[in-house]
Amino acid sequence: MVSKKISKKAVERNRIRRKIYKEVGEILPQIKKGLKVVFLVKKAMLQAGDEEIKREVKKSLEKI
Repeated sequence: MVSKKISKKAVERNRIRRKIYKEVGEILPQIKKGLKVVFLVKKAMLQAGDEEIKREVKKSLEKI
């Protein structure tokens, strides 16, 4: 879920959510089973490219 604080437009919120799902899906086989993760999205994600999102998702999941 991406908050309306990030963007009032559902299209932009959904775009961010889809990008995060895509990156998590690629990393999913490496994640421990039964693990639940919550990503806190910042406004900067609206301008972030795919590579930057991928890097941040990987960095977040490496800490676990």
